[in-house]
Amino acid sequence: MTTFADALPGETFTLSGTTEEGFDTLYGIPAVTLGENCDRLMTLGHITDRAVLAVTSAYHRRVWGHRVLPSSELADLTRVGTKRIGIKVTKGGEDDYAWHVDDADPKDPAAQTATIMSVEWLPHEDVAIQSECPACNRASRSTSLTTGPGYDGWGHYHRCRYCHHTWPAALAFDDLDDQRDRWLYSEALRGTPPAQAAQAWQHRLALTARRVAPRPQSPAAWAP
Repeated sequence: MTTFADALPGETFTLSGTTEEGFDTLYGIPAVTLGENCDRLMTLGHITDRAVLAVTSAYHRRVWGHRVLPSSELADLTRVGTKRIGIKVTKGGEDDYAWHVDDADPKDPAAQTATIMSVEWLPHEDVAIQSECPACNRASRSTSLTTGPGYDGWGHYHRCRYCHHTWPAALAFDDLDDQRDRWLYSEALRGTPPAQAAQAWQHRLALTARRVAPRPQSPAAWAP
């Protein structure tokens, strides 16, 4: 079948075995977002449930800076939110899209196998620098967007799951100076000496960098 580079506008072509147009590698698996709101992910081939969860987790972490939380919605992702179907891909023309994808009968000679995942409504938390609650000293990385002290207007805050106290969060993908200032502010609320807070900041920053870094994966992880 014709590849993307050789296909004419409106012509069917194959995504497999070529440099997939618009695809990103997530957990070693080529994937692309679908829909105007990027509410679905598509990979080539019929991948396993384990691979579905890995791709979804990598997408939220790398693209949005989120960590997907365990939930009934996450359990439903592999049960009802994932479709393993046949697709037909045609090259775009004068519009804004490089190519278009439609469902296809598996018996169609132009059909390709694909896995499509609905990922829009999965509960998540921001990837933030871990911080201890100023009120009860419990650790938290869970954040929410709200208003409060430490920000001009809306901002990301930790909310302690034990005592429900809120305090500013330093997101892993924020400007480094802003992260440090929010960290020192939260530590000041806890009464931590400035020198001790600065040393703890450097330690937490190194831990967070390792936690959010992409994990190397073998190319064999993708088996369409």
